[in-house]
Amino acid sequence: MIGTFYRPGRSFLHGYDPRCKLAVLLLFLLLFLLPIPLPLYAGYFTFLALMILTALSARELLRPLRVIGPLLLLVAVLTPPFHREGQVYLRLAGWPLLTSGGVMETARLLVRFAGITLALFGFLRTTSPEQVLLTMRWFGLPFGAGLALSIALQYMPTLRDLYLQVVDAHKLRRSTQEAGSPPPWGLRRLRADLLPVLTSVLIMAVRRITVLAMALEVRGVGLRVRRSSYSALPAGRALLRDALIGAGVLALALAAAFLFT
Repeated sequence: MIGTFYRPGRSFLHGYDPRCKLAVLLLFLLLFLLPIPLPLYAGYFTFLALMILTALSARELLRPLRVIGPLLLLVAVLTPPFHREGQVYLRLAGWPLLTSGGVMETARLLVRFAGITLALFGFLRTTSPEQVLLTMRWFGLPFGAGLALSIALQYMPTLRDLYLQVVDAHKLRRSTQEAGSPPPWGLRRLRADLLPVLTSVLIMAVRRITVLAMALEVRGVGLRVRRSSYSALPAGRALLRDALIGAGVLALALAAAFLFT
């Protein structure tokens, strides 16, 4: 079984045309990679957060941020010492550890990573796998490339669930064996806890490759035939309406980027 990020619903993001949604997603990914002022990053992040909060829920908004929490913490700890420009807030043995430039750069990186994460999460959470594949084919992506990308996106939550299952299994096995107290925290403890779990996850993931290959073969993947679809993307007035809304969002975002840069 392959998991999915998609959560069925009837919100405006669920009903928004996936082609327009993908165009808006690509624009926001580009904007978060441009060297623009921090307030613009914060504005784009706030817009995405409000969209997810309105279409899904506060719990769904916090879900992707919790996942990248360790990365954000690492950025917050390691970035300030490498940026020493501006006013010095904290020194250690004469070396500036915290400066105004370091704080600004840290905030910029945090908002950038969080914004990119929210943009991708909002698209995948409100777009079904079928719509993702149809959208890629509509934009001219070859069937094989679109299928591979779609499978990769759907396997991410599957690997996460598999990791959690393996962790629970190892905890249960450790409690029944009663092998004594675990080693103290450090590299030995990390190796003792993490290496067996990752090894088990890797073995189980590799074993599923054969099953996936057989399923794709049964579906005729690899044959040089014309591909058909059980469903089609909407057209007509609905597409025109969503395209105009997307064009308005793109125009406002680009105008803000050019005016304040």
